[in-house]
Amino acid sequence: MASTDDCKPALDTVEGVERLLELRQDGVSRARIGLEFGVSERTIYRVEMQASHALSAGKSLRDFVDERAAANPAVSFDAKFLRSQLRRAQDELNDLNHIVEQLAGFDSKHADPPVWETAEPGEEGRSILITHTSDGHAGEVVRPGEIDGLNEFNAAIYQDRMRRYYNAACIIGRRWAADTKCLGVLHTMAGDEIAGDIHEELSETNELTSHEAVQLAVETRVAGIRQMADEYGSVHSIGVPGNHGRTTKKPRFKRIAAMSYDMLIYRLVADKLTDDDRCTFDLSQGADAFINVFGRWIMVTHGDRIGTGGGKGFAGPVLPIIRGGNKVALQQSSAGREVDLILMGHYHTSAAPPGILANGSIPGYTELGNSIRARIEPPKQWLALYHEAWGLRDRHDVTLEPPAKSRRRVRVHAFSETRA
Repeated sequence: MASTDDCKPALDTVEGVERLLELRQDGVSRARIGLEFGVSERTIYRVEMQASHALSAGKSLRDFVDERAAANPAVSFDAKFLRSQLRRAQDELNDLNHIVEQLAGFDSKHADPPVWETAEPGEEGRSILITHTSDGHAGEVVRPGEIDGLNEFNAAIYQDRMRRYYNAACIIGRRWAADTKCLGVLHTMAGDEIAGDIHEELSETNELTSHEAVQLAVETRVAGIRQMADEYGSVHSIGVPGNHGRTTKKPRFKRIAAMSYDMLIYRLVADKLTDDDRCTFDLSQGADAFINVFGRWIMVTHGDRIGTGGGKGFAGPVLPIIRGGNKVALQQSSAGREVDLILMGHYHTSAAPPGILANGSIPGYTELGNSIRARIEPPKQWLALYHEAWGLRDRHDVTLEPPAKSRRRVRVHAFSETRA
């Protein structure tokens, strides 16, 4: 039995066109005729108009149907026509696929992924551990009662924090360097070893005099350098002066290293380790020091002479650190020395913008920071691994206080009045 679709008249036949014209003469709407033929009302209108014009011109319906089929072969819906159209479309699709494959370079083949081999043992590359220290402020006192209990600092705490840092350098650094050939330690001593007497209030409140603080700092430095030499076999220490260690009330531009307690400390440390072949020293005569590591320049400076002032606004010291780093990089570039890494301190703010490691401080939060409502930052110092191939590969600003124990929770029981 034929389907409903098979019984529908076709507009590409004489019978179909005759049927259309008869229905129109009988007043049947084009929309209803379209439903019968299975086409749109617009198609019925177009065929009706074309057939009427042909008949008015003296043509027969056969001539009209043949001319229409010749002008638009797509109106012929016989099986032979559809098969030929399908074959043509398939051929065109095959041609397009062939072109796409050629353009993509596949040529009907699957692409093989590249083979990226992991370096074999022994090909790991060389490295050095960077222990970046600054702003020790030995001899200073921070009394917790004066800063809402947020911090405490004195000579004993100074030693504990420095000991914790050198322990971290030996434990964390060894783990970082495990997949490398570690050549030793680059140990920076970037100024402000003691609190000093540059401010009147420091002279009045310091726990130790500057000479006593020098002795404490020397003993602490010697112990830490020996510990790292035992662990890594070689320690190269670089020393630059800070601002708190100066022996003059106001900053000077000449002889800043020669008139600094910081440099005195470094020379005394070097003297105590003269007989230890594992320990070498580079003590600056100016504000900066440079060392070439694996073909890249590393600069050590305290940070008080990088050409910018103190921190302002919400961003605090980070923006001056970045601006100063950019000024230093431009200055050194003009001298033909491209600095890959700047190690600095001074701002008591741990930060690592591109190309810079800026230290926190050993004392941590102080009365000065509290007076300006500065962000509370624990005492921190940077530790890093510098790799021959990757440059500054691993880094961590070591917190010099163990995590605070959580306070015991006190439950407050709700109560309600008893109503009569």
